[in-house]
Amino acid sequence: MIQKITRLSMLLFVFAAMFFCVSCSVIEPEKGKAKYVFLFIGDGMGENQRMLAKYYSGNIPLTMNSLPVSGKTFTTSLGGKTTDSAAAGTAIACGRKTRNGIICMGQYKKQKLKTIAELAKEHGMKVGIISSVSIDHATPACFYSHQPSRKKYYEIAMELPKSNFDFFGGGQMKGGTPKYVRKRKSPADTARESGYKLAGTKAELMNLKPGAGKVWAFGSLVDSDAALPYEMDRPENQPSLAGFTGKAIELLDNPKGFFLMVEGGKIDWACHSNDAAAAVKDIVAFDQAIAQAMKFYRKHPKQTLIVVTADHETGKLDIDKIKRDKLKKLADSKTSYLEFQKTIEKFRKGKTHFNEALPALMHTFNLDKLSKSELAQVREAYAQSMVEKKYRNIDKKYKNRYGTYIEPVVITCTRLRDRQAGIKWNSLNHTSRAVMTSAIGVDADLFKGEYENTQICHKLREAMGFPALK
Repeated sequence: MIQKITRLSMLLFVFAAMFFCVSCSVIEPEKGKAKYVFLFIGDGMGENQRMLAKYYSGNIPLTMNSLPVSGKTFTTSLGGKTTDSAAAGTAIACGRKTRNGIICMGQYKKQKLKTIAELAKEHGMKVGIISSVSIDHATPACFYSHQPSRKKYYEIAMELPKSNFDFFGGGQMKGGTPKYVRKRKSPADTARESGYKLAGTKAELMNLKPGAGKVWAFGSLVDSDAALPYEMDRPENQPSLAGFTGKAIELLDNPKGFFLMVEGGKIDWACHSNDAAAAVKDIVAFDQAIAQAMKFYRKHPKQTLIVVTADHETGKLDIDKIKRDKLKKLADSKTSYLEFQKTIEKFRKGKTHFNEALPALMHTFNLDKLSKSELAQVREAYAQSMVEKKYRNIDKKYKNRYGTYIEPVVITCTRLRDRQAGIKWNSLNHTSRAVMTSAIGVDADLFKGEYENTQICHKLREAMGFPALK
């Protein structure tokens, strides 16, 4: 009798153990399978940009620089050309090279390429896309849209609702502005009809709770490009990139996992404008968003993968002669180049004399005393800025010196300030420099070594346990 009871007990124990294991397999991912995946893209953020942010932060180490795995990623687009964000975004999202300007399509603009985000959605994961620039800009668009040109903002915007992704956050839709909508249906109305809840203020974003359904959240204060303000210009009532990221994590968290892409898009814009203060403060804000992911990782270390990369480097930044004691110049700069251009417009309309404008320039950009040659540079640039753009002689020499969309006196002042801190810009454009990719979590070791940007997609897919993209 005792022997029968013992056998019965053993059988019950085995069945209980089997049931427990089956239950666990439903809740827990397979060994080596990333259930919660974060992809952070610092647009234009080369290795020197990351190093500058490290020096700037001083005793407060950057989260991205603490990730244990790092690799070197090559960024050229199809044909070995210096990439734009469309081709680079396509490479990262789809694992395929394409030509500049194309969003998730083959080089002949006929074949639509499936993205890692779409693949995640097909496998039952929730998906979120966040950017500090407009949500229909090249990099974020490369995870949900397929267009022959990145300039088709309206068409890209109209693909957002079709994606059925669970969370979009950050900038508004450039394709939703009157310039692009004209007499057509607005992307916002289409999103509402498709079941998206729109949150257009910080309060509305913060009040969202799990179970809210599909969400499109955006900043209430945007520039003409429908982007969020630079971090150094951001008012208190405007959500930060970290704020969007934290809320997205809260809303996306579910038993089947999620994929979240977060872009620090205005890092690139600041580097195009040779404004180290705007760039470094946006990199720190980007890093604070990564810190939100790390909080989640600490709760789910065996199920989470975090990858931080860049689509390309911008500005050909040189920090070999950096003066760390002078980096306070960046911290003490009052506004970004973009915000101060509004003041230049007032000076132009008011025909303000250079000597009257100079104190504002010195104060805003925290400039030390200028040499005679430096003062002459500022004076010459100011004279150019006092001419309305449509009347300027924008020849090759002008473009090489000032670019095409920045006020000459503003970019002259940012470069002088940065040079006083030992920071040198050598370009206004993207470069072919390799970028750094860092990772932590499930299968993070896949991201070691040197590889093309297309491999980021394939490594993510492998870590997530998905079949190859076609």
